[in-house]
Amino acid sequence: MTCTLGWIFELRIHDLLKQGGPVRLLPIYGYRSEADPVSEDHITSKEGGHQKVIQLPESGEHFLVEGDQLRVGQYYRLRAADFSSIDSLFFIHPHDEPSPILLAFQIRHNAVCDINEEDLRRVNGLNLPHTNVRKFFVLVTPNDIQPGIEALNAFSEGTGGQRDMDQRTPGMHWQAFRQPVSMVGLFP
Repeated sequence: MTCTLGWIFELRIHDLLKQGGPVRLLPIYGYRSEADPVSEDHITSKEGGHQKVIQLPESGEHFLVEGDQLRVGQYYRLRAADFSSIDSLFFIHPHDEPSPILLAFQIRHNAVCDINEEDLRRVNGLNLPHTNVRKFFVLVTPNDIQPGIEALNAFSEGTGGQRDMDQRTPGMHWQAFRQPVSMVGLFP
């Protein structure tokens, strides 16, 4: 039953993302456990502070073809065989933003979430038509789910005392957000 619920939830989220509209992203903050300094646990801002609202355009569904250049305003589904921890991408350039944004979505109906660093590296190496693209990892879950994320080295603490999941490794910079979804509005 749980597998079926997850499948239905994921399909509905793909439909909603393709329809466009505003998404409200909440930052995910990380902290290192003293017992396990290698992996990090992460929590979402419950207060909604530092949230980011992004207007998504309406888009058809496209499948990512290796070597093709991503096009602004297109929603890309990814094959599970190719990407284990990223379900889809949306490459956008909102009119009120200084540079394009690549959103990498992981859709989960439960609290289990893992981030495959190799997936982030592969997405980071995609053929993008712009050089200054900001990259956001977005975990999509129901409102009442507070997921635990095990990221290992995929993200590290940011600068200036902020605990955002920014990657400072050369050639790779990601910020992580969570998109909570109201189950009431999910199936009208």
